[in-house]
Amino acid sequence: MAAVDRKREGKYNQKRSVSVLTIPFTESQVIGDGSVFATLPANSLVIFANMTVTTQSGTASATIQPVINGSNYGSALAVTAAGSANINTPVYLATGGDVVLKPGATAPANGALVGIMEIIYIENDKVTGEYTN
Repeated sequence: MAAVDRKREGKYNQKRSVSVLTIPFTESQVIGDGSVFATLPANSLVIFANMTVTTQSGTASATIQPVINGSNYGSALAVTAAGSANINTPVYLATGGDVVLKPGATAPANGALVGIMEIIYIENDKVTGEYTN
């Protein structure tokens, strides 16, 4: 029996349970003035974050510190090797919060760093069982 493509069928797979925020970044964006990369919505729960380094920093011991709503989120993550590191620390944002990536104790400084930060969160106002558009 042939497989049936149901992706576009009625309301199939349209209920939201989690949201994913993907933030591509370069070294020049991180070592700047602490620019806001994104804003998470109010009444949300960050459940997981992952940083994937696609091009490593050439600076020995360089780290990046994720900041959510003005507070450090987890520990600073090493950016001296390609690969992924994650933070499994839930944080509730009653009023929402800005996402900032800033240099850790040793700032990347040779200009090579490229990566992606992924944040998985639950929007408590969107998990009511209603269908999304």
